[in-house]
Amino acid sequence: MLLAAIAELWRQGLLQFRLAPKTPDPFDPHSLDYEVLVRLSESVPLTPLGRSFRIGYQQATKPVWLLRDARQEAVLEDLVEFSLREVRRCLGWRRARRSSAENLVRYVAEFAQTHPATETDLVRLKETLNALQTHDPQLAQALKNALGYTLLALQRLEPSRDDWGF
Repeated sequence: MLLAAIAELWRQGLLQFRLAPKTPDPFDPHSLDYEVLVRLSESVPLTPLGRSFRIGYQQATKPVWLLRDARQEAVLEDLVEFSLREVRRCLGWRRARRSSAENLVRYVAEFAQTHPATETDLVRLKETLNALQTHDPQLAQALKNALGYTLLALQRLEPSRDDWGF
């Protein structure tokens, strides 16, 4: 879902990417040797995920006290993390679950009930994903890897149901 939403924003020209090398974390075997930096336009539509991406981008580029200056680009991992926090906040404490992925599915499903997808929407989505893949296969793979890494990292931070005795 995240890749599809990001690809659609890219196709509309509202999201730009840049790959930057980084030193991998020696203590994390899943760490990547690059960062995907994103720049989000101010004119992102206020769909459920568009709103979450906009707030996540603002949080990811916001200066943190004296540690860094305001940035014009956000690291994709930070954008996704802050966007998923906004999804959880929008769901509210009664409907939100421990899992960020479960919250995302629930959030999109609620929107889909009031705005059902048509066959042409699904065809357009497949075309968008194919366009991203054919435009820059290295970037498309980097996006998949960065999203996978981010969701894996978030999953590690979330308490397991087994820990709670469920």
